[in-house]
Amino acid sequence: MDAELHQSVLASLPLGICILDPEGLILDANPPVERFLGLTLAELRGQSMASTVMCAVADPAYALWWSVMLAQAVTVGETTYIDLPTEFFTGPGRDQRVSLVGMGAPWIGVAGQRLGTLVLLLERLALSQDRAQRDHFLSVVSHELGVPVTSILAAAVHLSSHVDPADRDASKLVHILLAEANRLRSLLSKLLSQVDKHSRSSEPEERPVPLRPLIRRVVETGCLRQNGRNLVADLPARLPLVYVDPDGVLQVLNKLVDNALKYSPPGTHVVVSALARPSGVLVTVFDAGPALPAAEARQVFRPLYRGTAAQHVPGQGMGLTIARNIVRAAGGELWYEAPATGGNRFCFTLPTTAHTTGKEDDGTQ
Repeated sequence: MDAELHQSVLASLPLGICILDPEGLILDANPPVERFLGLTLAELRGQSMASTVMCAVADPAYALWWSVMLAQAVTVGETTYIDLPTEFFTGPGRDQRVSLVGMGAPWIGVAGQRLGTLVLLLERLALSQDRAQRDHFLSVVSHELGVPVTSILAAAVHLSSHVDPADRDASKLVHILLAEANRLRSLLSKLLSQVDKHSRSSEPEERPVPLRPLIRRVVETGCLRQNGRNLVADLPARLPLVYVDPDGVLQVLNKLVDNALKYSPPGTHVVVSALARPSGVLVTVFDAGPALPAAEARQVFRPLYRGTAAQHVPGQGMGLTIARNIVRAAGGELWYEAPATGGNRFCFTLPTTAHTTGKEDDGTQ
């Protein structure tokens, strides 16, 4: 009778209720959750709630935010409120949208023990008001960040006009500072351009770009913080153009290189390589550090997850989650491999498109 009552209550509620185990995997859900996420209960059971939400949210930035908040509810056991209305893809073909807010709360047994997490999803219909709140938030954040970024860029330009061209090390540092300051300004411009647009306005600005200069740029800046490691690029003479948002690719490459430099022993090599394939371009970042244990390798992309080697290294456990989200938004995939010869290899694919066929990055840029 208890089980029958449990199912009756779940089915009768108009809001979505999802029951998660201590690892954040879905145990049960009611019909509104199936409708909101566009999946049946059979498809939902056993899946990570955070990962499922990341695939369902229309805006990649909001998807990341939901994933972080849900992961916090699961790992910390605190009640979290996701009160900024967010559009989800819904319907059998994921061709419709619904605006939701949510909450994660501990699921406590009758004896007071924690059994898992309850996630509540509530539909919001006032989309115009929701968008106005989001646009106001983006505008304020962009303008507040714009002032210091403009100051940094101005200082870099001033430095570049006073550096001695004969001082190659100083010239290189100023060149890197200018490039990174301009990248920050570009990111802020994209954020500002989202204001007053619809929910898909946050999609990356993808275009055909040469990959070799992006990799060389990351290796060049990474060499400043290699701390005894040897960071190198291993690239073919030619690569097809990739259809991506270049700022997103730089963010992914910087994160993977940073991790490789942090976790590999001094005196070893970190190698960034790329290879053309029929389906796109394969990029790999290899380091000679200890391979991840199999159990950790399966969880390394989970939000807020930190392995044993990361416990004494600063970080929040979100970098790889963000990187995978960026790659997937571009139509590629990011994964981890442990080579048989040792070390670690993170691999990701980037797409090429029909209108770039015949065009190549010939290494001249």
